[in-house]
Amino acid sequence: MSRPTETLRQSVVMSRRRLLSRAVVLGASLPASAALLAACGGDDEDPRTATATQADSTATATGIEPIATETMPQPTATSAAAEPTATTAEAEPTTTAEMAEPSPTDTALSYDYYGYEIEPAQNEGGIVIWATTFAIFGSLISEAAGYTGFFESLTEKHPETFEPMPFLAEGWEVSDDGTAWTLFIRPGVTWQDGMPLIAEDVLYSFDFWSKVRILDYLPPLGTETATAIDELTIELVFPTPAVNLPLDLATAYEIRPAHIWAEEIPIDGSTYETITGHPADTGADLSYLVSTSPFRIVEYVVDDHVTLERYDGYWRGAPHLDQLIYRQVGDAATFPAQLATGEIDLVGTNAESLDPAVTGEVEASGAVVVTAPGPWYTAVFPNQRPDTTPLFVDARVRQALLLAIDRQALVDVVMLGRGRIADAPYALTYAFDPDGITVDYPYDPEQAGMLLDEAGWLMGPDGVREKEGAPLSFTSYVRSGDTIMETTVSVVQEMWRLVGIEMQSQAEQSAAMFTRFAETFDYEMVFWAFNGSFPALAGCDANRVGYCNTEFDQLNADLAAELDPTVRRELTTDLLNLFMEDLPWAPLFYRDAIFAHTARLHNFIPSALNNRFNWNTWWVDG
Repeated sequence: MSRPTETLRQSVVMSRRRLLSRAVVLGASLPASAALLAACGGDDEDPRTATATQADSTATATGIEPIATETMPQPTATSAAAEPTATTAEAEPTTTAEMAEPSPTDTALSYDYYGYEIEPAQNEGGIVIWATTFAIFGSLISEAAGYTGFFESLTEKHPETFEPMPFLAEGWEVSDDGTAWTLFIRPGVTWQDGMPLIAEDVLYSFDFWSKVRILDYLPPLGTETATAIDELTIELVFPTPAVNLPLDLATAYEIRPAHIWAEEIPIDGSTYETITGHPADTGADLSYLVSTSPFRIVEYVVDDHVTLERYDGYWRGAPHLDQLIYRQVGDAATFPAQLATGEIDLVGTNAESLDPAVTGEVEASGAVVVTAPGPWYTAVFPNQRPDTTPLFVDARVRQALLLAIDRQALVDVVMLGRGRIADAPYALTYAFDPDGITVDYPYDPEQAGMLLDEAGWLMGPDGVREKEGAPLSFTSYVRSGDTIMETTVSVVQEMWRLVGIEMQSQAEQSAAMFTRFAETFDYEMVFWAFNGSFPALAGCDANRVGYCNTEFDQLNADLAAELDPTVRRELTTDLLNLFMEDLPWAPLFYRDAIFAHTARLHNFIPSALNNRFNWNTWWVDG
């Protein structure tokens, strides 16, 4: 891939496709054969009160799965909703030379933050320290840069409905059959070294994520062709319908600067293993880490902290904070005291919630506690590989495990009511009919015992069930420092003991546990909180729990190829019923996302999957 010239990079061409894209984003009509999912603003209705009918109509026009907003409780936000600022007021750009330089503050306030009221900053500068127990700083390329939001994506998730929304891409078109997508890159976005974001950066990034860093939740993009139509337009052609592309782009595939990375980290011949020692990965040379975000990385200390500094040229307006520091702490139990003393300013991430048991203590110290509906659920993952853990191959054993758990008691005792029973292994926002889930597991220890008897596990003299002389005894892994999960394991351990199941628990650091759970599969059981749907269930050898069911695989394949939202909703419901009958793993409860911050921090808006959507507007008292 050749490096573009400076002159070429400085040109921004408003092509016919871009004019068409902007017309649709701003509400103009478009033939059905080129339907565009935009939702960039200009809609008078508050997006948080949109009805399910509206979501379904959007999906029908675009081929995107509708969001089941009617099943989702409303969050407690830090501020009241306001009518969104219409993006139609945005001036139509022509060329870079003709575009007036916007005022950073005006730009920040004119951007539509999904109807939330953004409080104008009364102070510039200051530092916010964001604490987490996660070991997120092992690798800047593969881990920290993504977790910290340092690199941005073409789309982002709506902070409440989690629908895919335009971001670095201002809109897109999709063909009738869902195989051809045209992405329109937002004009005027610059990298932190001042270079403009262009199509080459997107193409390089897609190659990077598809060939260099592949995780079980990040498959290759799978395009037949990926072409730059012009400097701000990308065309992707897929062999099969890519019905969830906008959502996939919001979940992964962050955009990297090709003008820096293409020569230093070439795609051809590079693998994850060959780049983990690269200076950009170790933090030895931070000059490689240039992004389009409002903050740039200026310091990186492994297993301690990452310091980010404001970038005044940010495309949505310069941030108000001088620095944002991610600090890794060893134990979540220290959060209340550190919030009280001001050692930290913010707790809560996309994967970590404040322990509900300490919310009263935190509020008494003067800090602010805010919540949002949690899309992730806590679940029990039994390894079903016969050569590893034969205990859980029989579906009756897996069903008995769930029947023996009083899940409402877990919500009440562990989450102190801040959550609800998970009726399916899907996030709250995925489109399915909750009333259509017919397979349920009410708390029934007697029925659990009967299933275990049928499976040949009979009660032994010491209160532990046995089969052919072997006890129904195993070890479950849990992430250390996660007080919610550790408490869950402790309560479930006692519930299972009552029906003759013996479980020992083993706490492990998050990085080691992830390797065990998602890569080596060296475990009997894992308690894990998952914030999505099915993590790579298709295929017996590849998925985390070793689940094998060809009927499930076929339904999953049918769903992946279906464009009609009504049919997708039906297929998803069928898929969930089959899952709950076979029970590859046991969903326990959805967590509310609980955040806490010091009173000096303003404009923090809780969101379980996109809590940085407005971080350039955060400000602190002087």
